[in-house]
Amino acid sequence: MEGNYNKIFLAKGNVPAESYNFFIDILLETVRDEIATCLEKAYRKISAHEATRMLNLPNQTAIKDYGSKKNWTLGRDNYYTFGVEEKKSEEALPSTELIEQVIEYARELEMIV
Repeated sequence: MEGNYNKIFLAKGNVPAESYNFFIDILLETVRDEIATCLEKAYRKISAHEATRMLNLPNQTAIKDYGSKKNWTLGRDNYYTFGVEEKKSEEALPSTELIEQVIEYARELEMIV
């Protein structure tokens, strides 16, 4: 896949039959959701205008509806902010035990050779 999502959005007006529109709409929504997920990960905040352009939405009303669907927060400065999820490590790594085990493996390997 070459990553040119613009071609998918342009294909909407160039379907071979009317029945294809159902599948194209599903594909467009899936692509838009994937781009939105990437936006959430790549940016802490993004302007509504830029999000409209990146998601290929027709106007500011559409981005407001889409943003509310995705639970994005629109600030007074007209920027969307995304909640930052920080993954916490569940347990500390037992580094001393790992070091002792690696040294023991090295000794055993030395005896074999």
